[in-house]
Amino acid sequence: MQFATVFVTLAIAAVSSALPVSEANKASANLERRQASGKATYYNTMYPTYSSCGDQPQDTDMIAALAPSFMPAACGKNIAVTNEETGTTITVTVVDTCVACAGGSVAVDLSPSAFEAAGATLDAGTFTTSWTFV
Repeated sequence: MQFATVFVTLAIAAVSSALPVSEANKASANLERRQASGKATYYNTMYPTYSSCGDQPQDTDMIAALAPSFMPAACGKNIAVTNEETGTTITVTVVDTCVACAGGSVAVDLSPSAFEAAGATLDAGTFTTSWTFV
């Protein structure tokens, strides 16, 4: 009887360890290694609805939106955004999806407060950036 119990236990362990990792877990694990560069833009965060991460952001929040390929795994994660033109680096929290970022020319979309904290003016509209998960 003990042999049967040990055999069944080992069989279950072998099968469960061979199960595939969920896509969400893979995406989350890959986030730590990801970074991007390109243009930073800003967007009006004052929507009457929720962000794609379920938040109700304000223009005064230090937040960002990333390309759909990073979402939803990036929700709530922090990224360091560097304004390559001024050398200023800020840390923001990802709370939304940036549809314009899907094409690759825009790397990150920031709240107006985050955009200005990075050393840019809203009148400029964009700045050259690089960012990475922290």
